[in-house]
Amino acid sequence: MMQARSVSAGSGWHWLSGGARLFMKNPPVWMAMVFLYFAITMPMIFGLEYALKSTMPGVGGFIVGVLGVMLVGGQILGCRALDKGEPLKVAHLFAAFPSGRLGQLAIVGVIFGLGYFLIMKVSGMANAQVLLEQQQSPELDPALAQAILQAYLLMLLMLIPLMMLYVYAPALVMLGNMSALNAMAWSFVTCLRNILPWLVYCVIVFIICFVLAFAGGVLFALLAAILGQQLITVLFLAALALVMLVVVPIALTSTYRSYTDVFNDGNMG
Repeated sequence: MMQARSVSAGSGWHWLSGGARLFMKNPPVWMAMVFLYFAITMPMIFGLEYALKSTMPGVGGFIVGVLGVMLVGGQILGCRALDKGEPLKVAHLFAAFPSGRLGQLAIVGVIFGLGYFLIMKVSGMANAQVLLEQQQSPELDPALAQAILQAYLLMLLMLIPLMMLYVYAPALVMLGNMSALNAMAWSFVTCLRNILPWLVYCVIVFIICFVLAFAGGVLFALLAAILGQQLITVLFLAALALVMLVVVPIALTSTYRSYTDVFNDGNMG
């Protein structure tokens, strides 16, 4: 029977560094998978949201979110292939489809999507966004600003347990052969047992992002004075896209590395 263990706070760093090493085993394929992921999902979101805006707003994002969980399942199989010394392929992005586990992944995606939709409603974030769009004055009303801030903080607080339900669920479905409900329950309990390493992980990620953002801001401010605003805008967007092609797969590989650690399943390489 699978067991979830509690690990030390320092494991948060080991998850992140282990995920980075897993990414470095084949950066071009990881980046190609992420590019393909966004190339598939982003047009679908905008297309479905535009088509269904008047009748079923938000449904497009919900459908694409479910598809996204299915694609994450395939990437997890890619992580496992690398752990076994097998080659990583772009086709791993779609590896969950013929795996027989697609239905359970879809259930995970549906539950997560419904949870997110409910949180948006309960927190008042959806209403705050509507009011912000309807505001006529270019200056933000102080009362509206306070309402948006309160709704945002409440949304973040409520998202934590939802993320705890989700974080290990795709791996438990694909690698642990669990049902969606069992996987989400195990994911929540396991995160609860490992709050400290996850806190360390998040603090390290925040520090890295802050340093990169500050250094990037200074660099682009200096370049803007030399190259001009239009060119620097293009360079900024290109740099941001490149960063996303690295950050997104490392987020996935480090989560997988966390899974192999707390469930003692696989090579911690």
